[in-house]
Amino acid sequence: MPLEQQSPQQPPSSHEAIAASFGAAAHTYDDYALVQEQCARQLVAFLSDKDMGKVPPAPILEIGCGTGFLSEQLLGRYGDRHRLYFTDLAPQMVQACQERLAAPHFATLGPDGAAPVFQVREMDGADLDPEQTESRFGLIASSFALQWFANPEAILSQWLGCLMPGGWLAIAFPTCHSFRQLQTQCTALELPYPVMAMPDPTPLISWGWEQAEQCIFHQDFVPLQAPSAQAFLRHFNRIGAVPDNHSQQLSTAQLRRLIRHWNKTATRSKDDITVDYHVTYLLLQR
Repeated sequence: MPLEQQSPQQPPSSHEAIAASFGAAAHTYDDYALVQEQCARQLVAFLSDKDMGKVPPAPILEIGCGTGFLSEQLLGRYGDRHRLYFTDLAPQMVQACQERLAAPHFATLGPDGAAPVFQVREMDGADLDPEQTESRFGLIASSFALQWFANPEAILSQWLGCLMPGGWLAIAFPTCHSFRQLQTQCTALELPYPVMAMPDPTPLISWGWEQAEQCIFHQDFVPLQAPSAQAFLRHFNRIGAVPDNHSQQLSTAQLRRLIRHWNKTATRSKDDITVDYHVTYLLLQR
């Protein structure tokens, strides 16, 4: 079934919780998702650097568009020659992305200065089925969404199977090596580490080498600075990335201990709080 004809499906309860959390943060996301914006730009830059602007003449799909950081980059690069679909699980994020792409300067990015052809809609990336996708995609792109899927390798296999031969899967995701400074603080205080488990990039890269026609990857630490421990921890709530049910939670007393200790450490060093996202950029060709 082509994408534009798919009917919405009821997501699992865990996906409903994720959608609700990100939806509630749609109005604060842009102000706090500085790393996410930077990585979306970098992902498209890697596509350009590797001369992969020659995407097969087929539709382009983004999974997890959020408020549209990656969407606007994709529209600017491919809007003159491809139909684009920007999708997200949270309806509030879909609305925010629609509003971003309604800006006048996007209206002439289509062929010969016409309006580009694109659609912003609700969709769960886990529902994308290679057996039901008659319209194969030339490019599937996703930034900071893979970590929310229970089985990232299976999801990558799904998405790769929805590409036409020669098509590209381009993703950026934070890995299990992120937030090492937070982990150091929790270890020093013998506190639980209150962060959801994120993907280990090594087996995913190995899988890509085995399954894809081409596998290109890059990894980097991307720093996030905050004036205090409170501000850093608040960052997660403002972007909707709250811990999942499997994460260890801190009690109010434990949270206060962590904040006091971390702020005291930062005061002694006269520095802001700096915490690194470890980000993997993975480009796979079918």
